[in-house]
Amino acid sequence: MWPTSAPLNASFWASVTDEMLARPSLIDAFRTRQGRNSPRTKPFPSDEARQAQVCYMRSGSSVTGQMCPQGYGSVQS
Repeated sequence: MWPTSAPLNASFWASVTDEMLARPSLIDAFRTRQGRNSPRTKPFPSDEARQAQVCYMRSGSSVTGQMCPQGYGSVQS
C-alpha cells in the first residue's frame, strides 16, 4: 500500500507497474477503465500486448514510448 502522504512519483509508478506484471488482471482492469467501460474496448489479445502497455506506462514520454512494441496503443481500435 502506498502511503497517502507520499507523492505519486516515479517510485510510485514503478511499484504500480511491477504489481501489474505480477497480476495481469490489473493491466486488463486498467485498459477497461482507460476505455471508460466502452463496449468498443476489447481485452488485450496477448501477453505481448500487456507487456507493451506496461512499457508505455513506464516510458514517461512519447519519444521513449516509441521504443516499446508498437501497435498496442489504442484502447478502442
